[in-house]
Amino acid sequence: SEPIICITSRCNQACVFCSRGGGDPADPARRIKRTINAFRDSICIEGGEPALAENLLEWAAYARKRGTKDIILVTNGSGLDRTGFVRDLLAAGITMFNVQMPAHTAGLFDLLTGTKNNFEKRVAAVRNLIAVAGGDRVRLTLVVNSATGRCLPQYAGFIAKNFPEILYIEINMVKVLGHVKRRTWLVP
Repeated sequence: SEPIICITSRCNQACVFCSRGGGDPADPARRIKRTINAFRDSICIEGGEPALAENLLEWAAYARKRGTKDIILVTNGSGLDRTGFVRDLLAAGITMFNVQMPAHTAGLFDLLTGTKNNFEKRVAAVRNLIAVAGGDRVRLTLVVNSATGRCLPQYAGFIAKNFPEILYIEINMVKVLGHVKRRTWLVP
């Protein structure tokens, strides 16, 4: 697993399965620099939602300048439906976009993310990433929980139909951390 830097605690979702739980603060700048300086193979930029951080491009560029080979943005896709933003991220040094795709239907998406009517925007963000960055730079992540566990064949069919160009799907089991400590019903 890659070293992680958390550049913001801000998030625009309230995912019921979030292992951070919204309470973890962003890493201090000195820790971020120390981590980037220590790891040259890869680094994960996370949050909250890192696309909401004003210094995202600066941290990506710093990692690139320091010689980090793989700079992975772990994101919910916020703003990635904008072509210019994706190009800016690529220019700053992002090499992989790891996008949380928690569900294959709008209703389940809203339930799991604590949002309303954002499913199509996430789909558009993934399609834009594929078009601008290429499918080999896009990884989708599914956190399996009691609400999605029985839907894996339908989820796989949705991904295969809508995003056949992506590199791969990462499937993680829900962790009993963050919000899940209060929602153990999410554990299959």
